Amino acid sequence: MIFDQYLKRTLGYAPLQMQATRNKVFAQSISYNRDPAWQLPPLRMLLPAQPSAIAADTSVELDGLHYEHPFLSHWRGHQVNARRSNWAEATAWIYLDNEILCEAHARELRRADGTYRPWR
Repeated sequence: MIFDQYLKRTLGYAPLQMQATRNKVFAQSISYNRDPAWQLPPLRMLLPAQPSAIAADTSVELDGLHYEHPFLSHWRGHQVNARRSNWAEATAWIYLDNEILCEAHARELRRADGTYRPWR
């Protein structure tokens, strides 16, 4: 923040303040508020793949979060790769044999109304 203030005073441009302004201006734009990896699926290949397995309760566990989707019940016990979103850790894409299986969501981050908190 100090460096940002310094840039504002000396150059008349502050990157962090401009980012906050753009976030407010474009808040209503649907595509501005979506995960880039959801909008452009090839970007998911840049996310790190974490090997895991589909558990008996049909979830995939990553770093203490259990990701669920109805499709996972058909592949219990199979080895999968999960790519967690950088935009929100509540979302992960599950890959079976390097093909997308589903977009799963963390049950620990589910709210009472069915939406998901982005982070813990």
